[in-house]
Amino acid sequence: MSVKFPVTNLDLPAAWDAKPSVTHSEIRTEQEQPLQEQGHRLFQALIASLDILLPPQRRQAISAFIITHPLLVSAVAVQVLFACIPLAFFAAGIFIAASAAGILSAFFGLVLLLPCLCVTACLALMVWGGIWMGYISLKWIQKYSNTKISN
Repeated sequence: MSVKFPVTNLDLPAAWDAKPSVTHSEIRTEQEQPLQEQGHRLFQALIASLDILLPPQRRQAISAFIITHPLLVSAVAVQVLFACIPLAFFAAGIFIAASAAGILSAFFGLVLLLPCLCVTACLALMVWGGIWMGYISLKWIQKYSNTKISN
C-alpha cells in the first residue's frame, strides 16, 4: 500500500506503512495517553477558543481575502513582523524606564521620609515619656501629701 499526497504526488514505499511488531500502545500503560492524543486534544481546545475570538465565517472571509490578495497580505505581514521588533524594544524601554523612575523616586522619597519618621518617632517617644513622668510625679505627690488629686 502506498500513500499519495495530493499536493506533491509523492509516493511513499509500502514498507513505511508496515506496522512494527510491538507498537507503542502495547508498551504504555492504560493510564498514559499517547502524545498524539494529547496534541489532538490541545489542538481541539485551541480551535474552540479560536472560535470564540474569530467565528468560522469570519475566518473563512479572512482566508478568502488572503487568497485573493496575496501581495497586499504578504506586504502587511512583513511590515508587522519587522515593526514588532522595534515596538517590542520601545515597550521594553518604557517599562524599564518607568521601573527605574519608580525605584529612584521611591528611594529619594525614603531618603526624605526616613529622617522625618525618625524625628517624629523620637518626638512621640519623648511626649509619651513626659506624660508617664507627669503621671508618676502626680501619683508621688498625691502619696506624700494630704491633698487628693483625682485621676
